[in-house]
Order: sequence, then structure tokens, then C-alpha cells
Amino acid sequence: MAMTRQQFVDWAKSKGWQEDNFGHLQKQTDGKQYRFKISSISIRYEVKVNYDATDYTKAHSDWLRLRSGCFKDLSITEDGKLSGLKR
Repeated sequence: MAMTRQQFVDWAKSKGWQEDNFGHLQKQTDGKQYRFKISSISIRYEVKVNYDATDYTKAHSDWLRLRSGCFKDLSITEDGKLSGLKR
């Protein structure tokens, strides 16, 4: 059965994820920052990567995709985990 956007948000918030100013969900674990970037039909599970300044670039950060999936493929398992994200 397909998961709705609201069902996903409710599940994530119950697991400690917090909504940011852009409507995405973020959580910090073991010193790393993770987020679920949410669109109308899919989500992306990402980690924030920080880059130090060099002689040629300023210090900056980017979001790196770890997994993603469409809501129609997502579900919650019996033990409460998210299933359906692909690499």
C-alpha cells in the first residue's frame, strides 16, 4: 500500500526528526546532520558534508544523497522501520 506524504512526516516526527524552514526533516546523530528532502512524490535521504577551505575555495557544505524513493514504494515495517528507499 502506498504511503502518503503526511503519513511519512508523522512517522519521521515520531522518530525525532524536526521540520526545517523549507519543510524538510532534519536530525543530528553521532555528530552528523541528516535530512529527508521531501517533494510532492518522493523523498531523498541525505547527509551533510562539510568541506574545509583551500587556497582555491572557501569552506562550504553540500548535501549528499544516500538513498531515495517515491511515496508509492515506501512503507513502514512491523518493527517500525522505513522500507522502500533505494540507493
